Amino acid sequence: MARPRGRRGRPARAAQPGAHRVTWPVVSLQELLETSIGGVWGKEPGVDELDVRVWRVTELKSGGRLDPSTAAHRSISKRQYYSRALRPGDLVLEKSGGGPATPVGRVGLVTAVSEPSVCANFMQLLRPRAEVVESRFLHLYLNHLHASGGTAHMQTASTNIRNLKASAYVELEVPIPSLDEQRRIVAILEDHLSRLDAAVLSIELNLARLDRLRQSVVDDAFARMRDPKARVFCDGLLESRGLRQVRGKVPARADVELLGDELPWPVASLEQVTDAERVIRYGILKPASERGDVPYVEVRDLRTRELGSASLKRTSKALDQQFAGARLRGGDVVVAVRGSFERSAVVPAELEGSNISRDVVRLAPLPGMSAFYLRHWYETSANKRYLRRHARGVAVRGVNVGTLRALPVPVVSPDVQEKVVTQISEGLASADRLRASLEVSRRRAAGLRRALLAAAFAGRLPNLSAERSEYGETMPE
Repeated sequence: MARPRGRRGRPARAAQPGAHRVTWPVVSLQELLETSIGGVWGKEPGVDELDVRVWRVTELKSGGRLDPSTAAHRSISKRQYYSRALRPGDLVLEKSGGGPATPVGRVGLVTAVSEPSVCANFMQLLRPRAEVVESRFLHLYLNHLHASGGTAHMQTASTNIRNLKASAYVELEVPIPSLDEQRRIVAILEDHLSRLDAAVLSIELNLARLDRLRQSVVDDAFARMRDPKARVFCDGLLESRGLRQVRGKVPARADVELLGDELPWPVASLEQVTDAERVIRYGILKPASERGDVPYVEVRDLRTRELGSASLKRTSKALDQQFAGARLRGGDVVVAVRGSFERSAVVPAELEGSNISRDVVRLAPLPGMSAFYLRHWYETSANKRYLRRHARGVAVRGVNVGTLRALPVPVVSPDVQEKVVTQISEGLASADRLRASLEVSRRRAAGLRRALLAAAFAGRLPNLSAERSEYGETMPE
């Protein structure tokens, strides 16, 4: 079969000895496909149906790998199935999904089909012409194009979703070497990329272990603390707090059910260790303002556990005045109560006078209770179990102020609190250094992957092959 000359009629040019780049014919993606058709959409009543697996965007994993094990079964018409049945060598394009800021356009390669399967309506079936292009070559090229931003110009974003215009996508220009050259390129790439992917998987596993390590650092610090003076300090703290009760209101008792029967330290409710006048409370309802002057903290600001004025949104002075009782002071603790309701942070002095949104609660620790000690207790597994048990909601879960008031807190003397905070801070700092090192390795791996694919599709793989024979089984830096 004659090779395609392409839309511009450019024939292949043989590489010169020692050349670093070759020129291949450029053709549109449409010319390389037998068919391009969208996935199944809805039911057709009154027609014969067939039970099939429907592969969705969620079955498309990193690197363009397809995992059909989680694909759902569904009944579709036989007409839909026969026009869209997946078979080995097909490609499936992600044309809709994610959020408005998440690029779409990943491509998956169908390597095996164990039972009747189709792709869902958010995907596009692309079937390469086997006599012209290797499916694996096209799969690697299209994913490289996506990762390098080559399809960004044909994407649009709505309020909740991002879409790729399939009609524009199939007009993409693709450089196509001979089939033999395609197979050689694929063999070299798959060899290098398999080892690179194994390294990335190891990095991802270590990052997951670091998350568990961080949790262990926090939990162990509290589990190991002992304080013979804790009972005396706790009694004195609760007595002083009782003298400051507002309107005779009795604070909530601690809900200790999940803490076990024998506790090595006295326990009080969160309300008992916070200010009776600056009570535990929500913030501003609908704080967004076109011309705001007063910064306010919302759930997204607690993602890194650190607060800074530069990243905060602003609300109006009128709304701030209406919710003046929720204003912050340096040394307060703010916690999320809706969505990511396990997030928390200590308020720095620079945010004195700021406010909070309705999905955030302000805690004002009593003198003698460390704000950082309270924040770290909020991060323990015991506290997370408590919050999850009391969370309510379907689409977005959260906890209410009543739940927080009864939240159990171990009360120990200030010097022991300081030791706990120091131990946790040092442990988390070590974990953060390890994470930073792993993130650098992950970025280098992603950069190496891009460089390798770019070299392959620029016709420079002969040099990479020679380098491998010189350096052995490892790629040079």
